[in-house]
Amino acid sequence: MISAYPYIVTTQTLLEVRPTMNETINESTDDSEQCISTIFDKYHFKYYLFVMGLFAIIIGTYYLLSGIVFPIGGGIQQNPPDGIHPTPLNPPPGTSSPGQQEPGLSHNLWPLWGQLTIPSPLEIVVFLGVVGSFLAIMYYFHNSERRIPPLPVITLFGFMLIVSTNFIHGWLTGIYSSIGGMGEILTDAMLIENPIYFIRNYVSNQGSLTTHAQTQPPFAVLTIYLFCIFFQDPGVIAITLAAVTSIFSSLFLYGVYRRYFDTKTSEYAVLLFLVLPAVQIYYLANIYAFVALWATALLYFYLHEKIIIRIIGSTLAFFFGSFTSFLFVYMALFLFLFEIIRYWKSREDADIIRHFVSFSKNISCLIVIGILVGIIYLTLWIYLDFNYLDSFLHATNAENPNGFMLFDNPLNYFVTRIQNVMDILVFYGPILTALSLFGYQLLKQNQDNELSAELLSLLLASVFAILLLFMTGAPKKGETARICMFILPVVLMPVIYYLKEKKICRRDWIILLMLVFVQAAIMQLIGIWVW
Repeated sequence: MISAYPYIVTTQTLLEVRPTMNETINESTDDSEQCISTIFDKYHFKYYLFVMGLFAIIIGTYYLLSGIVFPIGGGIQQNPPDGIHPTPLNPPPGTSSPGQQEPGLSHNLWPLWGQLTIPSPLEIVVFLGVVGSFLAIMYYFHNSERRIPPLPVITLFGFMLIVSTNFIHGWLTGIYSSIGGMGEILTDAMLIENPIYFIRNYVSNQGSLTTHAQTQPPFAVLTIYLFCIFFQDPGVIAITLAAVTSIFSSLFLYGVYRRYFDTKTSEYAVLLFLVLPAVQIYYLANIYAFVALWATALLYFYLHEKIIIRIIGSTLAFFFGSFTSFLFVYMALFLFLFEIIRYWKSREDADIIRHFVSFSKNISCLIVIGILVGIIYLTLWIYLDFNYLDSFLHATNAENPNGFMLFDNPLNYFVTRIQNVMDILVFYGPILTALSLFGYQLLKQNQDNELSAELLSLLLASVFAILLLFMTGAPKKGETARICMFILPVVLMPVIYYLKEKKICRRDWIILLMLVFVQAAIMQLIGIWVW
């Protein structure tokens, strides 16, 4: 079938998807006929409260353990690497730089990485205006029984929400300073005179870059440099970056979801993604928003039916993603585990040799993609003298100068692994966490269905891959709500599946959007986040 949105890419063929579970769904069926259950009854509330309590216990355990770890060899640093909100490079005339002395600022408190604040009256007014407008729009759609707007409107709406919630703290603090701090990648990007020279000498100069840049490959800085070519104002760069990442992430995400769900459900899923707290907070001015974009593009192309589009698109997406962040290795691990799990679920009785041959065919496309990406990096090494492995080793040494954290400081290693998991969950939200678990159970029950089994395989591969990544000691400590946004499109899949398969009332779909966005807006109100 051809998607209703061929403008996602330049040709219609890029959005061709195979027949999906939406073939069994009558898209013209009235919502009221499908509404047979709710996610806001006593049964579900019990699990929401259980998840919230579990969050509280884990966070409490973290603080208990951190008190033990602190006197034993290094301990847990409570503050993010930069300590306080970054000071702008050149604050606009007539403004003051936000910092530790700004009235209302408090201290960093994990898992809410950032500078916690006591909101000013003006910030509260802006907050109420943003939240009130969103709730009014959602209420209108609920009462009018109109369908969720089409994808272009959703994408633009989501982008405007990202800018609006960040604007709660005003232009300087909320927008301008998000990318214009002295310790941010923009500082390095503004010093680039020749991009080719920058790549050629990247490894030798890597140690002199700012904190965030020196643990990344060169394209992290070059991406911001590309924006600097067209725009000089950090605030404009931040908004433009949010526009590019939110729009293209939405388009690729729609293409992924359209493979498994009908049009209306896929559009809703994109909107739910855009109002996630992590997306609302970190899709503005954050290089990891581009990492999430490349990851979504890679997943879209890798699942494409046409082999040539799959290979070319996946190769380009994987190259740019891995050239932006070393953590993009997660995607290679994720796709490899996905193929293993999918093969395991569909395997037939055979000897070891036949299994090996059959599995090799299954991962042949992944192998070709890996070879092509390797050729690109080999070319960079030959012609530009850029050694990806040397750059990776430098970043690893900068993150863990004393070697593998498990051996250097075992208790610190254990506690920071808790940080990594909880950061993602807190910025994902307790309600969505519970619904993801419900969706997981439903997928297990229905895994005899081919597409349900594929969704389950994607979910399991994603969770296993991120846990294996954490076991290696990366990221060093927390902030994974920002760093690991690439996992969000997949962990949302069981939520959407659960809402659709359980025929949850349309009212509840809209209320869920409201609750998720209100959490994001409240988090924006009470904190100035570390980008």
